[in-house]
Amino acid sequence: MNHTRVTHTVLSITAIYVVILVVWIAHIAPRSPQETVGWQMGGLIAAYAAALGAGMAWAQRPTRRDRRIMHEGLEGWATVAGVRAVEAKRHFGTSPTALTLDIIIPGMEPYSGTLVTDIAEGEEKLYAPGETIPVRVDPSNRDRIILRPP
Repeated sequence: MNHTRVTHTVLSITAIYVVILVVWIAHIAPRSPQETVGWQMGGLIAAYAAALGAGMAWAQRPTRRDRRIMHEGLEGWATVAGVRAVEAKRHFGTSPTALTLDIIIPGMEPYSGTLVTDIAEGEEKLYAPGETIPVRVDPSNRDRIILRPP
């Protein structure tokens, strides 16, 4: 999960909602029939909830670069050579971890690299030293790697 992207999405939607709410309170609600104000407020809250839901769905999508690598990237394998926790604390069920990988892409010279990624709770054994993980690599920049665990 991209926590930064989710945070920015929630903050942006909330800021827009606050502006809409201020305009509604200052200009629309005073001119509306009293019996419709409750329905209008319910509609505003429902719209906010729908916008948050759509925004969260959008924020969970892979970035454009990651989607391009998934479709056009070179397929290969990475053997986990080392695992190191970047931070001691967990973030929403994930732990930032640095993986040292030995990467093999057919037709290319094998190389090593370090990738920092969030590993979900319970998936640590998939990334244990010696494990082999399918990867996709950007053909134009082999430092851009996407892990494709089984």
